[in-house]
Amino acid sequence: MIHTMTIQHEISTTAVRRLLNTAGRLDDEIDAFIYGEENPRTKRIESTTYIQRPYPGIHKLSISRVLRSGHHGGTYTEYYAFIRMEPLIMVTKEQHIALFICTAENIQKLRQEFRIFMVAYLQLDGTPDSINELAELDIWNMDRVDYTKDIVLQNHDEVLAMMNLFKMSVLTTRQRRSLHPLSIYGAHFYDDTFRYGNQSWEFEAYDKQAEIRNHRERYVQSNSVDIYERLINESKNILRIEYRRKKNGTQKGSTGFSDKNVMRFLSEDVAETWFHAWYGKLIGYEPFYVLDYQLDLKLAEVFPLSKLEARKERARKKKYDREYKAAKAAGKKMKPYKKMLLGQSAQKYRNHMSFIASHNGMQNALEAYDGSIYRFKSMNKSIRERAHVSPVAIPKNWLVIRANGNGRGMQLPHDFLPNPVQRPGENWCE
Repeated sequence: MIHTMTIQHEISTTAVRRLLNTAGRLDDEIDAFIYGEENPRTKRIESTTYIQRPYPGIHKLSISRVLRSGHHGGTYTEYYAFIRMEPLIMVTKEQHIALFICTAENIQKLRQEFRIFMVAYLQLDGTPDSINELAELDIWNMDRVDYTKDIVLQNHDEVLAMMNLFKMSVLTTRQRRSLHPLSIYGAHFYDDTFRYGNQSWEFEAYDKQAEIRNHRERYVQSNSVDIYERLINESKNILRIEYRRKKNGTQKGSTGFSDKNVMRFLSEDVAETWFHAWYGKLIGYEPFYVLDYQLDLKLAEVFPLSKLEARKERARKKKYDREYKAAKAAGKKMKPYKKMLLGQSAQKYRNHMSFIASHNGMQNALEAYDGSIYRFKSMNKSIRERAHVSPVAIPKNWLVIRANGNGRGMQLPHDFLPNPVQRPGENWCE
């Protein structure tokens, strides 16, 4: 599913003139942009110019001028048009929380609406030339695409907790001790969004309702019909997760495609493959357990007591039973027996999860870790594959407020938060 995308296409100087003329630019301004000269109005040399064109689903239309080096030492100029759009709004002409699903029917509708927009905007006459071809979506290339999932959670605290658990799950080991630690506490704990990535791809998780609230002006239509309240209600408790392929990430060397044609990216299969390749590696699909008794039970089940520990536990229990019997006969009381739940093996993994939580996440924990990167990652892998829980645990003080005022008192389950994304092929209802 797609939220937004940016498409690009190389255009001729004739098309540049047509676009800027339609936008109301004067001839001397157009010439200044084309030839890389100072704009007589702004007194600046523009390499990119933006065109304001209100149209449902079109966020931004711009033209960039790029100076290239020729083979024999000279230079030449190329011009590119960029259109930032929200496909579902372009198709339906209405503001939505919903996302564009890449079905054959929806893609055909998008083609039609794009053609209508471009024909009207460029005042095209249908003559088969390079300008009229700009109305065909199929000839454009993808510059950026946001593949998106919306997860409806129980309350706002779960949305906030999940964003912070994502932050805590990030682990980069290529340049240990060279990355600035990811801080999630203080002012950052209550941030409405979390973003992580590089020049090719980017992951963003954010509170959709907060995003609408923070940008109310985007959701008031030009006909003065305020749809803000409807969108606020529709977006309640939605955690939006976006996997974004940016400019470098749409290149042939990154995608494996033969070109950057937009149609190659309008695919649910491509979206799912790329999203899960990233999510499974960086976040994982395991649930996030609270650092408490239920986690101990989970670890004790898969990392049981050793034979020696089990033998000592049986002896300890027999001793307690004798002392309890004697105390009862003498009319005395004894504290209830506390079974040894975690052996040395399970406690080792429990301590590892506590270490990550106490350092506010994987990256900070690795910075402070005395062992090797291999050992750190091996512990994480064992917890995931054997206990089937995320090594990133929910600190207990997120759920409570202590007498000294510490803690957050969030409305979260007291055992675990399910992972908001299913592993491909899994079904929660089964």
